[in-house]
Amino acid sequence: MKGSPEALASRTEQEPQPRRIVLQFAGQGVKPEDIISCAAQLGRIDNDRLTANIAIAKEVSDLPVGEFLTGLCNTPEFFQNNALAQLAIHTLNVTAGDIALRQLQQPDSQSSITAVIGHSLGEVAAMDIAGVFPSRRESMEFVFARGTAMNEAHHKKPGNLYAIVDLGEEAVKELCLSLNTTIALENSPKGFVVAGELNITDKLTAQATARGARNVIALGLPGFHTEKYMSSAQAALRQWSEGRPYQTARFPVFSNFDAKLATNGAALANNHLNSVTSPVLWQATLAAVRQFAFGDNVIFITLGPGGNLAAINRGNGIPLRQTMTLEQLRTAQA
Repeated sequence: MKGSPEALASRTEQEPQPRRIVLQFAGQGVKPEDIISCAAQLGRIDNDRLTANIAIAKEVSDLPVGEFLTGLCNTPEFFQNNALAQLAIHTLNVTAGDIALRQLQQPDSQSSITAVIGHSLGEVAAMDIAGVFPSRRESMEFVFARGTAMNEAHHKKPGNLYAIVDLGEEAVKELCLSLNTTIALENSPKGFVVAGELNITDKLTAQATARGARNVIALGLPGFHTEKYMSSAQAALRQWSEGRPYQTARFPVFSNFDAKLATNGAALANNHLNSVTSPVLWQATLAAVRQFAFGDNVIFITLGPGGNLAAINRGNGIPLRQTMTLEQLRTAQA
C-alpha cells in the first residue's frame, strides 16, 4: 500500500539523501600570504559581502583591517598585533561562512548543515554563522575584545606556541614535564601544539626528535589556551562578556573546550571563554562530530585562510573525499 512501512522504506531507499555538512572555520595559525590569498578569493566571489564585513570590523576597532587583508600593512609588527590579526581572520571566516550558507540554502541543494565547528578563533565564526550573536557587529566586537585581551596578556607574560610534528600524546606529556611547557592544542593523535617560553625551539627540537618527533615548528603565536599565559585575558573577557546577550544556535556547535555540542548561546560563549586557558580538544571534537553525523556520511567544508584544517582532518583519519573547500562546494553545486 502507498502509505505502508514497506512502501515508505522503499521510497526512502530510492530518493537521494541530503549530504550531512559540517562547516569548519580556521583558527589563527595561518601565514600572511594565506590571508591575502583568501581575501582575494572571497573578493572575486562576493566583493560586496567582503567589503561590508570589513567595514563592520573597522568600525568596531578603528584598525586597518582592509589594508591588512590586501597586504598593504602585512608586516611582521602588524601581524603580531593580535587584535588586528584576529579581526582580519574572523572577517574572512564569516564572509566565507555567509557564502557557504547561501550556497547550501539554494532550493535545489542536496545538502543540509548538520553542525558547525571552529578551531580556536574559528569557533567565534562558527557561533556567528549559527546565529549565537544578535548581529554581525556583536561577533566582531567579541573578537576585538578577545584579540585585545590576548595581546595584553602576551605582553605581560610572553610565550610562544610550538607544533610538535608526529609525536604521540604520552611522549608529548613527557616533553612538557621536562621543559616546563603546556599542551595548548590537541589537533590529532600525532599533532600537538605546546606553549612555552620564547626561544626554546632548539631545546624542544632536541628532546622531541630524541623521542621520535619529525620536527618542531615555532609558530610565532602567543601562549594561547593555557592558564600560564592567558589567565589575565580570560578574566578580562569574562568581565567584558558579562550581561551581553547570546541567542540559541540554529545549528549545533561543538565546543573546543569539552568536545560536546550545544545550542544554548550563553553556554557556548562560556565554553569559549573556558577554552582561553584550556587546551583546544580538536581531535576529540572531530571524533564527536563524526559520531553525531554518522561518520562516513559527513562532508567537512573548510572555511577561512590556509589549508591547516584539511591537513588536520587527514591527520585524524578523515578520508580526502570527506573534506571540501568553499570553491569545491561552489563548483559541485553550480
